[in-house]
Amino acid sequence: MSFEKDQLLVGLDIGTSSVKACVYDRHGAKYFSTRKPLLNTIYSGSMVEQDPYEVLSAVVEVLKTLANVFKDKKLYIGLSSTSPSLVVVNGEYNPLYNIIAWMDRRAVEEAELLESQIGRFEIVRKTGLYCDPIFTAPKILWVKRHLTSLFNKAKFFIQLKDYVFYHLTTQPYTDFSHISETLLYTLKGDFYSEILDLIGITPENIFKPASSSSIFEINPSPLMRGLQELRKRVFIALGGVDSVVANLGAGAVSSNIASDTTGTSTCINIILKEPSEKFIGVFEMYRHVIDNHFVLEASLPTSGFFLDKVLDLVGADYTLLDKLDEKPSPLLVHPFLEGTRSPDWNPRILGSIYGLSTAVSREDLVKGVLEGVAFWIRNIIDIVKNGGLKIDEVRSGGGGGRGIWNKIKANVTGVVYKEPLELETSSLGAAILAGLGAGLFKDHVEAVSSMVKINRAFSPNPNYKPIYDDKYMDWLSIWSFYRKLLTTK
Repeated sequence: MSFEKDQLLVGLDIGTSSVKACVYDRHGAKYFSTRKPLLNTIYSGSMVEQDPYEVLSAVVEVLKTLANVFKDKKLYIGLSSTSPSLVVVNGEYNPLYNIIAWMDRRAVEEAELLESQIGRFEIVRKTGLYCDPIFTAPKILWVKRHLTSLFNKAKFFIQLKDYVFYHLTTQPYTDFSHISETLLYTLKGDFYSEILDLIGITPENIFKPASSSSIFEINPSPLMRGLQELRKRVFIALGGVDSVVANLGAGAVSSNIASDTTGTSTCINIILKEPSEKFIGVFEMYRHVIDNHFVLEASLPTSGFFLDKVLDLVGADYTLLDKLDEKPSPLLVHPFLEGTRSPDWNPRILGSIYGLSTAVSREDLVKGVLEGVAFWIRNIIDIVKNGGLKIDEVRSGGGGGRGIWNKIKANVTGVVYKEPLELETSSLGAAILAGLGAGLFKDHVEAVSSMVKINRAFSPNPNYKPIYDDKYMDWLSIWSFYRKLLTTK
């Protein structure tokens, strides 16, 4: 398929708090962006739910805006979305319950039940993932145990992105990155029959997986009223998990380059040609949005959330970050509000701030949070290095991809941080997938070369290396102390 001047690439990013779209040309130049907030997301303890109709309405509004702005253009739209989530739908593909969001942790007992029946490390070995309550399989089992009549009415158990994709195209597909984050699919590429049997569902209750760059003409369902006029000029690519899509959008398509996507959470992603047994059980390991590749992922669930909390407590906002210098703070901060995921999978660890004194300013406190996230990233890089992977650079993205945080991350980790021109790396990665599906690029390497641009690079400041080396060892000691303390209770 030839790509003409009247065609544009779009990344549609579906999150917990908003739906946003960015429009690019084949060289990665951003033409336009629009965002629709999601105001009805419910946060109640360990439960986080989204209104499925609000999400579809937001997608419709965003796409209508794009259609009005680019009246004479063909739009190739790739999807990016949070994961792992759960949407329970009936035979007409209509939702029977709210979307159970990725950060929802209500299914603790169900995760423990699946582990007790199959074995903790057997599940990790098969799927590359621990049986954590965030994943889709325990969430489905929760529905079965607590909403039995609803479970019996259900036809499909899918994720947020799959739900949106179906109603845009009326095609029941998921992508490989999403399905391999459910615990229902193995690293070898098979459905995990033991877990399916325990839950009481079959592969027919799951959308069929396909390549993330698979592209379909828009064919909206009745729930997406107002999009019919977009047929013949809007095409939708399946896309994938936002952090993995961001890995592509940051141009980190070599195993010696990691991507750092920092927003509410922080995800460190490294592309691999095949699963690495050295890291299974340490990091999440699942399928990449690039065909026949896998991703190693470390996740800190509350990095940006921790920063937001501290900014709120000191009565400041993100403009305070612009006033910070890169001189090390006097604090040691562990930004774990509600436990950790990889590499230690400890849901009981909470956050801490060590070193408070009368001399500490609010700038010190905020800088300490930035350093705490950077220390966590350094730990990830050290584990990866000890496992035989050398990281030469990190590509940043997301809201935490701003200058001062990248400076601090480079100083703490000792690795060059590169800031892409487009910080919305999930959106750019989704647009790249649409370009691949449209036939614009021969492969992902050519796509990245064309669309990803580096704005600036931050090299480690050698003046701060001995200070941060010492602080890092102390930071690790406190983290280790918390782990031991929790295991003795």
